[in-house]
This record gives sequence, structure tokens and C-alpha cells, in this order.
Amino acid sequence: MQLQFTIENLEYLLFIAARVSVFVFTAPFFNFTRNMIPQRIKAGFVVFLSVILYYALPYNEVTYVGVWGFAAEVLKEVFAGAFIGFMTNAVMNILSFAGRLIDIEIGYSMVTQMDPLFMVQTSISGNLYTYLIMMMMLVSGFHRWIIQGFVDSFAVIPIGRVNVAADISKVMLTFLADYILISVEISMPIYAMILIVNIVLGIMAKVAPQMNMFVVGMQLKVLAGLAVLTLVMQLLPGVSDYIIKEMVKIMRLAVEAIR
Repeated sequence: MQLQFTIENLEYLLFIAARVSVFVFTAPFFNFTRNMIPQRIKAGFVVFLSVILYYALPYNEVTYVGVWGFAAEVLKEVFAGAFIGFMTNAVMNILSFAGRLIDIEIGYSMVTQMDPLFMVQTSISGNLYTYLIMMMMLVSGFHRWIIQGFVDSFAVIPIGRVNVAADISKVMLTFLADYILISVEISMPIYAMILIVNIVLGIMAKVAPQMNMFVVGMQLKVLAGLAVLTLVMQLLPGVSDYIIKEMVKIMRLAVEAIR
């Protein structure tokens, strides 16, 4: 297909750009450190990818009635891009929640930092996990899979065929169940360590009741937590694989839900 500036072809290009633009501004990697990546670069990438997709995708005529019909079709494409991008991006929040669970146990819950992904206050361990896992994904080239997966969604959901009345509750419930399960699994080593520390403190409280176990326990949990966090760093590639598999799963479910 050649890029001809007829009304029909221009409208088709705008439909593609509507879905691509919302996805770029909500998907992981593109939305990461949103204040560090200039908006002009994102806009240029949207135009570049939209033109490539215009050439690559088979032309699918979109029928509508009047201005309101055109606006409804644009909103459908915006909804498709936003839903796919947001659900894929929400998987990264699992790391933030896992880090918050870890910090509650080792005593760092009072300290917060800015999460560059969602621009909210998060825990220290959550920020650490987010940065490390994000770097592993970038090194492994997973960002290219995100783009490829989004491009393939046009084959499953052609332009003008978005089902906005789809039941997306199943996708949300599946994600919430995995959200809690994966977060607990990531923080499980810390929970096991804290359980052992509490058992030791309980025994010490019986053996030496004159000792202030509250003061000793706070320092002991911090030191033990840092030691365990250092040891579990070698398990981060497995956590990265876990997050990648979950992201692939949720993105696939999101595409299938609105087709």
C-alpha cells in the first residue's frame, strides 16, 4: 500500500496513530522514567511506528456514520491501546508491592522513594527490584518483544474491530490473583528469615527476660534482612523470567479480551 493522502487513507493512518500513541504513553519501557524521555521523542516514535504499520498492515475499511461515528471509532482505538499498554505496564507494579512487603518485615516501611514507573511513593526495596529487573529486561531485548507483540495485536484486532463491550473483568481478576501470588513468592525468603528471627527472639525472651527484645529485634531484623537481600540477588534472573512470563500472559489475555 502506498501512502496516499486521500481522505480514506488519512483516516486509516489516524486510527493507527490513535492506538499506537496511547500504547507508547502507557506501556512499560516507553513509560519508564517519563520525565527523562522527552515528549517529542515519544511523539516522533509514534509517527514513525504508525507510518510503518500503515505500510505493513492490510487496508481494512472502517465504516461509520457522521462525526460522532468517527469519534467513536477513534475512542475504540484509544481504548485498545490504553488497555493493552496499561495491563502490560501494571505487571511491573508487582515488584513494587513485593518490595513493600519486604520493607514491612525488615523495618524500612517508614522510608519511601519516588517510583519512576508510576510516579508514586514506593519502598526502597521495591525501587531496587524495579530498576534491576528493568535493566535485565532491556539487556535481554524484551522491549523489542513488547513492540512485536503490540504490532501482532493488529492482526488479532484489526482497525475498526475493537470490542469495547468485552468482559475485561476476567483479565483483571487473573492479574490480581497473580499480582498477590508473585509478590508473596518474591518476598518469601525475607518472610522465612523473619520467622526464624522471631523464633530466636522468643527463645531469648524466655531465657533472658531482662533483655529488651524490642530494641534487639529491630536491629537484628534490619541486619538479617540486608544479609538475605544480598544473598537473593543471585535469584533476580529467575524473578526477571517470572515477570516476563506474567507480562506475556497478561498482554495476551488483554488482546484476546477486546477482540
